[in-house]
Amino acid sequence: MTKMQDTIQEAQQNKGSLGDLMSSRVTVKALIIALGLMTFQQLSGINTVIFYSGKIFESSSSSLSATTASIIIGVVQVSSPGVAASMQIYIHRTRKFAM
Repeated sequence: MTKMQDTIQEAQQNKGSLGDLMSSRVTVKALIIALGLMTFQQLSGINTVIFYSGKIFESSSSSLSATTASIIIGVVQVSSPGVAASMQIYIHRTRKFAM
């Protein structure tokens, strides 16, 4: 219990400011990239397409129901970062062995 209290006291004493965080070039670069990606996503209109995906599939007279198509889009969106990460790991491992 005393170890937890010591850790809490240390965390309260070692508070940093936003200026400390923004003094690192790496942090500023990551922030600029993140804001750029968020801006691009908003301006590209993908959120609108996803929001209206049910109506889009209804009006396309697809053989799939609008609900099923929307679920498929959601599953692809959720699983694609995992697939991309797995591919990066695979490429990194095979490149190591090839060299």
